[in-house]
Amino acid sequence: MAAVEHPCPWSHSKWDLHLPTNYPWTGVTHQVRRVTTFISHTLHLVYIGFLSLFIYLSYIIPLICWICMYVKRFL
Repeated sequence: MAAVEHPCPWSHSKWDLHLPTNYPWTGVTHQVRRVTTFISHTLHLVYIGFLSLFIYLSYIIPLICWICMYVKRFL
C-alpha cells in the first residue's frame, strides 16, 4: 500500500494551521509558523489559567471557609 502524502508537508504537529494549498500565504516562512503556533499556545495557556483561577476562587475558597467555620463550632 502506497503512503499517502500529507496535504501540508511543512506541518510538524497537530497544532499547526492546516491551510489549503491555494491560499496565498502558504509560502510563509517556518519562523512565522512557529511564532503563530507559540502565540496560539500561549493564549490557550492563559485562557486555561484564568479558567482554573475562576474555578479555584469560586469553589475551593468558599469550601475551605465553610470547613473552617464548621470545625470552629466544635472547638
